[in-house]
Amino acid sequence: PDAAADVYALAATLLFLAAGQPLCEARDEAAMLFEVGTRGVRLELLASAAAFRPAEREALAGALAVDPAQRLRSARGVLAAFDG
Repeated sequence: PDAAADVYALAATLLFLAAGQPLCEARDEAAMLFEVGTRGVRLELLASAAAFRPAEREALAGALAVDPAQRLRSARGVLAAFDG
């Protein structure tokens, strides 16, 4: 675990709270881990979560990138989108 994992967890939590729906299609724990690790969370939920403005959706999508090397690495960077 590193900063990218923490940022991912923050973004996933915010998305879950705003969408109120499961972040993956799988229902059992092993399948969920596989789905999130290979495909990521259901990013289409970002579009349907009315609580987010476009800049917030963009920041969350960057934080939820499947590849940790492609993720936003700073929670402050994600949260800055919520200040605008």
